[in-house]
Amino acid sequence: MARPRKHEAIRITSFYIPNSFEPVIEKLKELAFKERKPLNNQILEAIKEHVEIHYPGNPQMPLDTWTSHIPTALTLQGKIAARDLKNGLDTWTRNLDKTAQLFWKKIITKHTLTLARVNDRLPGQPYDSLIKQAQEILDN
Repeated sequence: MARPRKHEAIRITSFYIPNSFEPVIEKLKELAFKERKPLNNQILEAIKEHVEIHYPGNPQMPLDTWTSHIPTALTLQGKIAARDLKNGLDTWTRNLDKTAQLFWKKIITKHTLTLARVNDRLPGQPYDSLIKQAQEILDN
């Protein structure tokens, strides 16, 4: 029967250290002596720390990780059309002369049509009340 091993199996690896790193190696030896650890353990800890930080390299993230919070172009188009229509309706509530009323009626009509097209394609049709408000003004 074989004797149980006192230590783990080891792997001997050699690597190149340029002379310019000599001051770093001396400081590492000094730290190892102060901490009462072998130089080998210091190097292994540094390797382990590096691997924990950088592994697995540059993983590919799913596309929805980056784009799930960005609204669709249709949603943005609806927000812009709704904002423009609200501005037109706010202006309409002021006392306007006949020429200004004709001008703003054209603008409100244009933005209402744009918003109605977008609203039909959006889920839940969120701009129905705004479109109805504009239709009431246009019908009068």
